[in-house]
Amino acid sequence: MDSISWYSIYLASIVVSMFGIYWYFMEKQKYWSKRRVPSIKSNVPFIGNMWPVITMRKSSGELYDEFYKSMPKSSMVGLYSFGEPELLVKDPELVKTVLQTNFSSFQRNAMQINPEADPLLSRNPFFAEGERWKQGRSVLTNSMTSGKLKNMALAVRDVCFEFINYLNSQLKLNSGKNVEVDAQLLFARFTSGVVAKAGFGVNGNCFSDEPGSFLEMAKMMFEPSSFSSLKSMLVMFFPMLNSILKTSFVPPKVDHYFRNIVKEVLDARKDGARGNDFIQHLSDTYKLNAEEADGDLDKNDIDLSIAGHAASFLVDGYLTSSFTLTFIAYEIARHPEVQDKLRKEVKQVLAKHSNEITYDAIQDMKYMDLVIKESMRTVPVAQILQKICTEKSKLVGFDGAECQVEPGTKITIPVQALLGDSKYWENPDKFDPERFSDENKSQQHKFVYLPFGGGPRVCVGQRMALLQIKGALAVLLDNFQLKLSPKTKQPLVWAPAVALNIPEGGIWIMIAPL
Repeated sequence: MDSISWYSIYLASIVVSMFGIYWYFMEKQKYWSKRRVPSIKSNVPFIGNMWPVITMRKSSGELYDEFYKSMPKSSMVGLYSFGEPELLVKDPELVKTVLQTNFSSFQRNAMQINPEADPLLSRNPFFAEGERWKQGRSVLTNSMTSGKLKNMALAVRDVCFEFINYLNSQLKLNSGKNVEVDAQLLFARFTSGVVAKAGFGVNGNCFSDEPGSFLEMAKMMFEPSSFSSLKSMLVMFFPMLNSILKTSFVPPKVDHYFRNIVKEVLDARKDGARGNDFIQHLSDTYKLNAEEADGDLDKNDIDLSIAGHAASFLVDGYLTSSFTLTFIAYEIARHPEVQDKLRKEVKQVLAKHSNEITYDAIQDMKYMDLVIKESMRTVPVAQILQKICTEKSKLVGFDGAECQVEPGTKITIPVQALLGDSKYWENPDKFDPERFSDENKSQQHKFVYLPFGGGPRVCVGQRMALLQIKGALAVLLDNFQLKLSPKTKQPLVWAPAVALNIPEGGIWIMIAPL
């Protein structure tokens, strides 16, 4: 056979293969119409509806907001994410079904971490599944009891002192008048300091810029960048490819740093010395589990689990809490009447508690609870929550629409869109903490407000997160006045990040002494 014939066969095979791939994807695009589920039409071959996110023109939150609003009368909307079907559930009752009622069919979170590439992060209950999730959640729950949180509140108090000293030193450099700060960096110093002290029992040197500080390690892990956004896209949209490429979110230097800290802390306590920190509580829990199992537990696995859960403490305590504090500062700086009312409560409560930031004092700040909840509604950190169907399940919406969800289908809960829907919130664009008062909160559907998720996989660390958030706000408002800097873009413009709301240019706050 001559070369022309071979070339013809080769060319024909390519054409047939390309046609086969095209036909496969075109058939996939009929998935929702065959099931009579309304779907979004802006569908690019092979990419589906995700083109604006891939081209970094929109954040995923903005895109899903558009999907949510495009079909106001539909309880569910079909999407295509790189050719694969995805179901957006808009009805709070459907959200409840996915997160709670039919939990066994949707218990797996869509974002998966490769255990070989990220052995520490894979132990985080958010990423774990099956038996590992159950065991990890049980350990974390036992380490977050009220008594243990009271112990960790002592560390929060110590970091509050460092926080005030840092701000006073910055004011002194500026003649004591006021100082302009990047709110996210400021609160990252605070939350990483709390994680170091309350989580690991060490001083993280987070209010200095020394190399090798706890803050530096945390920033290496979480600092937003085009590369980190690309990795997030890979994990969210291409889980199969990620399992092959084994993308790691934790740099080797950071992995070694945290393993080493955990080892040093545990070794220092072998002689009976104890701490009031998260690692101590984890160690106690695993020792008890080992005794109940007659020592039939692998020590190396226990050490890795402790290091993994400690890393989870960092993820939950540093990243989301620092952004939450940033957005709260943004809102109270924009609303001085709320700030004044909150400051009044802080001073009254602290006066009853010897002017100390204690666990009990923090629990007494009820108006602060309302302010935090409303801020987490108006500017949520998380944009969406995604699940994977693991068992066939039937969903029925308020409009009578029905969908038999097949295993492997991605389910998206539009957290941000639900929080801004006028159907569930009166004047949703207005910042109004009173909407969460005892008189008003009874009118809200539980599965519309999901800053910490919901159902059996609700964030187990939310009480610790609120403890440090309230501690930071209390000490800040007791000493300083907050105003919004002209440097902050108004309205906020969101960077095209995948999973979190990150404002372009940051949020800048003017801080002045009272």
